[in-house]
Amino acid sequence: MPQNAIPPTAPVPTPGGPPKPIPPQGVHPTHSRLTEHFEQFHRQSKIGARKVLIASGLTAFLIWAMMEFGWIDTPWHIMTPLVWIGSMYVVYKI
Repeated sequence: MPQNAIPPTAPVPTPGGPPKPIPPQGVHPTHSRLTEHFEQFHRQSKIGARKVLIASGLTAFLIWAMMEFGWIDTPWHIMTPLVWIGSMYVVYKI
């Protein structure tokens, strides 16, 4: 063994046993990580559902307005996917 090496020692027991893990910030102490992931997913999915609902309403209104006022001659079943994609793009950029 080299002269500057530290000799092996037995671990010193700490009073009160091993330290308890500290729960992550913002997590209730009784919640599991799975519960926290579920709650986070639920919050995100509610926001996503709200945006899809807004885009759906915007799509319906735009197609109704374009057909009502004669701005388009394209059938609604062709126009709906195009307006839907545009509405989703606009809503998700907000």
